[in-house]
Amino acid sequence: KFREMTLLLSSRGIPLGLKSKVYKAQVRSCLLYGCETWAMMVEILRKLEKTEM
Repeated sequence: KFREMTLLLSSRGIPLGLKSKVYKAQVRSCLLYGCETWAMMVEILRKLEKTEM
């Protein structure tokens, strides 16, 4: 899904607020799919925190 959203997220003509909503609704949900079953390690937590910066 992220590749499908790249054009929208990188477009200068789209307001930042809309990009944020798309990211939260589409990209983040795909990124975190199945995270309930992950063995939570410090390395994984750091990577997830970096994506939210």
